[in-house]
Amino acid sequence: EPGFVIREEPDWASLYSAAPNLPPGVLKEVARYAGVHIFSEWEDVLYADHNYVALHTVRAAVKTIRLPHRADIWEVYSNRRVGRDCTEFQDWMEAGSTHLYYYGSAPRP
Repeated sequence: EPGFVIREEPDWASLYSAAPNLPPGVLKEVARYAGVHIFSEWEDVLYADHNYVALHTVRAAVKTIRLPHRADIWEVYSNRRVGRDCTEFQDWMEAGSTHLYYYGSAPRP
C-alpha cells in the first residue's frame, strides 16, 4: 500500500501520508507544491506576516530571505537597513540568534 500519495484533480489536489511527523524539508516541498511563498530554504524557525519576518537560526551562515513583494528591509533590533526596494536579501546570522525584519509599507517601527 502506498505511504505517500498526491492526487491531482482539475480544481484541487490532495496529499496523503501514512508516515507521522514528516521532516521539515518534506513539509516545505508540499507547501511549495501548493503555491505557498517560501521565505527561506534553511530549516530555521521562521514566522512571517505582511510586515515582519522573524527568524531564529539553527546554524551560523549568510541567510537569504525571499519576500512576497518588493520592499525596503530593516533589521528591527539593530535598526539597520539590510535591503532597499528588493524581493530578497542576505544577512549574516550566528547560530542560535534571533532576528526580526520589517519589510512592510506601514511606517517603520
